[in-house]
Amino acid sequence: MDDVVDLDSLSKNGGNTIDLIVTAGDAVSTTRYTILIDRYGPGVYEESGWGPVYASPSQFGVRYDERYAGPDGLTTKVPAGPGVKDLTRIPKLDVTPPEFMEHNSTVFPFISSVASSGATLHLQLNEPGSVYYVVLPDAARQPTVREVLEPQLRPDALTSGTVTDGYGLTQEYLHTLSGLSSSTSYDVYLVAEDLAENLKLEPQRNSQTSVTKIDVVTTA
Repeated sequence: MDDVVDLDSLSKNGGNTIDLIVTAGDAVSTTRYTILIDRYGPGVYEESGWGPVYASPSQFGVRYDERYAGPDGLTTKVPAGPGVKDLTRIPKLDVTPPEFMEHNSTVFPFISSVASSGATLHLQLNEPGSVYYVVLPDAARQPTVREVLEPQLRPDALTSGTVTDGYGLTQEYLHTLSGLSSSTSYDVYLVAEDLAENLKLEPQRNSQTSVTKIDVVTTA
């Protein structure tokens, strides 16, 4: 049997049946079978009834809803029964940018280990993302969000960069600022951003709407 049925396309196009024609060994007699594609998703059948399934915010953040597969990882739809889940994943437009974390007495971002030519920048976000930064001379005009995301727009930027890691900065991450002059005051401006997903599952920039400033004074 060479034909392949794309159930995803079938669902998108509104169809819900497949006609299967089986030819007997005499190559003449045929039998027609109609297969009904019965989709209930996205959700899960449990003893308590049907309900949607969402990703765990602690694991995936709150960027968009994700609805997951059943334990067997194969089932698309079988007769309703405990533990049977639909494989459909429904994205939701993310309009909330990441935030810098605050826990106990620690407020991110902050600077430590200031030396004559650099310092250590501490970062942590409440959801996976990246942090853009520019370092400007003290008392320089505050940059816009766009100027931090695109530092080439600020010719007076002394250094700039983008920071992320395998955890999307959801764990504390230390980044070294270097190339600074001794006994000098600097302004560090930061903007956090995540990659949201729109309804077409395409990544879109989702940045903070204001910049965060840190003052740095290098040692002699």
